[in-house]
Amino acid sequence: TEFLSVAGMDERTFADAFPKFMWLESRAVAKAGIDALADGRGSVIPGVQNAIPAKIFEFLPRRLLLPLLKSQHPALR
Repeated sequence: TEFLSVAGMDERTFADAFPKFMWLESRAVAKAGIDALADGRGSVIPGVQNAIPAKIFEFLPRRLLLPLLKSQHPALR
């Protein structure tokens, strides 16, 4: 898809945007999504290493969160 180009990134930039420990195998991500669907959940964040930051971000005020995310986005640096 054009996801990366629309986001202003290429594959290498995207791969470097996140620490390696946050990456999961596509099979595990797909399984988590299918399991969530089967359980009637509308969304899922696979992997503890991804779920913890996502939960923390829920509680951060947007005025703090958005500049933080912007500073980490490769196309906006």
